Amino acid sequence: MFAPRVLLHPDERYFPMDPLVFISVSRFRHHKGLREDYGYNKTTRQWLKTSERAPDYYDIPVDVINTYGLNPNGENRRPRDANQGEKWNVFLEADGHPQGERNPNATVPAFLYERDDDSVRLHQYWFFFGYNSSRFLVLQFNHQGDWEDFTVVTQDERVIGAWFSAHGSRTYYNRDQLEIDGERVSVYCAKGTHALYPRAGSFNTLGTDITASGGYSWDTSLRVQPLFSQPWRDFAGAWGSVGELSATTGPLGAWHKLI
Repeated sequence: MFAPRVLLHPDERYFPMDPLVFISVSRFRHHKGLREDYGYNKTTRQWLKTSERAPDYYDIPVDVINTYGLNPNGENRRPRDANQGEKWNVFLEADGHPQGERNPNATVPAFLYERDDDSVRLHQYWFFFGYNSSRFLVLQFNHQGDWEDFTVVTQDERVIGAWFSAHGSRTYYNRDQLEIDGERVSVYCAKGTHALYPRAGSFNTLGTDITASGGYSWDTSLRVQPLFSQPWRDFAGAWGSVGELSATTGPLGAWHKLI
């Protein structure tokens, strides 16, 4: 009922993507250090010190990937993360820059998590993109994998506000600051970065996030799935390759970043 319309920039190159498709086109890697990473071979079911790109290293069964959840002490398995554990930090690495599905309506799912918070109800929708293109002045912060979230706050089945995610933080907007049609909010997705905002314009430092109307309108209501039942839910490694910085390394998954 509250699934938003996500308005992509007219010049967007990296579209929404089904996480299962991203897994299927990725290798599953154990991060050990420069030129020391291991790869999981689905035929031998072994970790081998190799950068091999043979078919045996792609499309790893999801149940294998999902066993690499949080450590018992709550530390995750994402390389470069401030909360990473000491051992078995892992990541999914696709080839190149996955561009996603250019026509995501009814083909790419949005994932829903809901909970009550005193007198209001939170409806958090998660979206996945295969690649994030981000630049600040001359610095590049591109990375594979990109999880973004949008949370509708309702009371008595009426939208009273919403949280929009951008670069790891969330900003709240009241109902009168939103574009709403039949209790469905329009969400503007910034070109390349996929940061989310309530209107068209330039946002973030020096206007590095640009949103605009006239691009693809993704009707997320056409395919909403519960987040809690996803087969990859517990995976606590990086959704994307390892960069030199945390900001250029694939992100942690949605289940570990709920509102």
